[in-house]
Amino acid sequence: MKREESRKAISILLIAFMTLAMIPLLTTQVSGATDAPIYECSGAEPSQELGSFDEGLELTADTPTGSSYMLYDDHGGWWCDAEKTKDNDDDDLMCWAAAASNVLEWTGWGLISGMWNTDPMFQYSLNYWDDRTGWMTSAWQWWFDGTLADVSGGGNFGSGYTWTDYLHEEYDPALALQAIDDYLHAGYGVAIGIWDGGHVITCWGFQYDGYFDKTTHPGDYYLGVWVTDSDDDKGWTGPAVDAPNSLRYLPVGWNGTHWNLVEGYGGWHISGVGAFEPFPDSNRPVADAGDLYTGHEGSPITFDGSSSSDADGDSLQYCWDFDNDGIWDTSWSTSPTANHTWYDDHTGIVGLQVYDGHLLDVDFATVVVSNVAPSVDAGSDQTVDEGDTVSFSGSFTDPGTLDTHTIEWDFGDATIVPGTLTPTHAYGDNGVYTVTLTVTDDDGGVGTDTLTITVNNVAPTAIVSMNQTNSQFILPIVHTLTFNGSFTDPGWLDTHTATWDFGDATIVPGTVTEENIEPDATGTTTADHVYSEPGTYTVTLTITDDDGGVGTDTIQVIVVGAQEAAQITNDYIQSLSDSAFKGNPNQRKKTFNNMFSAIDAMLDNEEYKGAIQHLRNNIQEKTDDSVGGNPKNDWIIDSTAQQEICMKIDDITAYLETFL
Repeated sequence: MKREESRKAISILLIAFMTLAMIPLLTTQVSGATDAPIYECSGAEPSQELGSFDEGLELTADTPTGSSYMLYDDHGGWWCDAEKTKDNDDDDLMCWAAAASNVLEWTGWGLISGMWNTDPMFQYSLNYWDDRTGWMTSAWQWWFDGTLADVSGGGNFGSGYTWTDYLHEEYDPALALQAIDDYLHAGYGVAIGIWDGGHVITCWGFQYDGYFDKTTHPGDYYLGVWVTDSDDDKGWTGPAVDAPNSLRYLPVGWNGTHWNLVEGYGGWHISGVGAFEPFPDSNRPVADAGDLYTGHEGSPITFDGSSSSDADGDSLQYCWDFDNDGIWDTSWSTSPTANHTWYDDHTGIVGLQVYDGHLLDVDFATVVVSNVAPSVDAGSDQTVDEGDTVSFSGSFTDPGTLDTHTIEWDFGDATIVPGTLTPTHAYGDNGVYTVTLTVTDDDGGVGTDTLTITVNNVAPTAIVSMNQTNSQFILPIVHTLTFNGSFTDPGWLDTHTATWDFGDATIVPGTVTEENIEPDATGTTTADHVYSEPGTYTVTLTITDDDGGVGTDTIQVIVVGAQEAAQITNDYIQSLSDSAFKGNPNQRKKTFNNMFSAIDAMLDNEEYKGAIQHLRNNIQEKTDDSVGGNPKNDWIIDSTAQQEICMKIDDITAYLETFL
């Protein structure tokens, strides 16, 4: 960016004029028209907060008209703005020292002892001056020869130079604007006194109407001045070096004797002008920051100031301000190049300052940093079973480390989940799924990656059980058995069929009731069956899913004959406790055993009718009180035992009746 273009571009960003509250006169002393007045800085605070020079143009009074002449446009360098701060009670009256420091920086006289800008120069001055009235010439004299200050030991930086040789002053108020014009054109740093509020500010340029002759019609020719004021940010609570810098425009008006500041300072007029020449025998270097720089976030951009020059052939030092905040981001270096990396997309201004050992110059370039989409890794392919919890571990990198990101997983089964790089997911059916991880940064950059999940089918798990009324034995024909089947399948999207094989050559399909809800499919099926012959049977339940997966479970069923059933009944009676009997328990058990032996003999001889009568009349009558029998005949008095024995006899006799 060319010097004139860059300065105009930056000037458009300057904070312009704003209104100040009227400040009462504190102290003024005038000894004569050519004597320097002693000003007490009013400590005036602006009526509204000023922004820094790069926050945008906010004109709160008259918009500048006419043409402008700015010191730095013709003579290089840049404007300065030493600031007072809110928490410092030692700088309230030190506006004259702040303005003097601005001039010392621009002229190069202040660039010593590691002080590279006006703020540390001003803070240094505060160490040696009480908070009192003064004039910028006092500060300049002390800076050169160490005199006048309230505390000894400071200043005295001008050994070998006579400070008055570089000083220029004008204290005729009528000639104030002509003096500003002459001094700025000559390349001097300029400070101006404002009467009668007792204030000193720094002047960097003026507006004029070229239609008029400045000698014969100065009141029409001069329109206003561009200034920096140390009171602008007196409300700043941080370090002075971080306070916003503000260049403001003040219209002026000629009243026949004085140049009044029309707006903002209560009609105060410019009463005196002090100017100081730059460091002698040295031409100001010319900074050249280059033009347009482009790059990508996260990658260094090399800035090159090697086109900067010095007419005297002096070696140059370079420092850079990468964010245009007025604070230099690099230390001085003899290398004209510097690298800087932005970690977010960015468009802005980069400043270059060069120093030839005596004087400074500044230039600006534009930088455009493009966004870079994140690079995404979805992780490795996986093979799992349906229903398994699959853990994903995605990652991404983004050279824009200041970007924020949103994350989205598409699991390939119509499930899309935002949020985390490490989600879990389960698949309800077998198949091959393409999973996509998408990462989007806050600038719209999108990165994606995919992986493949192969999901194997899993056979269902079947469980079979049986309900029987008589828990002791199962008889053919008279006992209807109910079989209950259930199953689970981690493939909750599968559908299922059921088949019952009762082990007696009877195979029937089952009716399935199922629920297909994550995390698994569950279902039930039932079947009733009656066996026609005694024997041991294996009942098999088979559950088949729609992908061919088969799950089975079996249960063994023992179907007994009448003799086995009778023996089981006798064993039950013999196992009862003595308290279950009336009378002599041992005698009763022995008699029951004899009765069952007689029944067994009858069954051997196929005497089914006699066996039925013997069971009912000789055994059931001795145990039937609780089921409606005569309690006087009972040998067994435990009601639970009575019911169990009677049920068994009823089942046995019902079976024997099928042989009649």
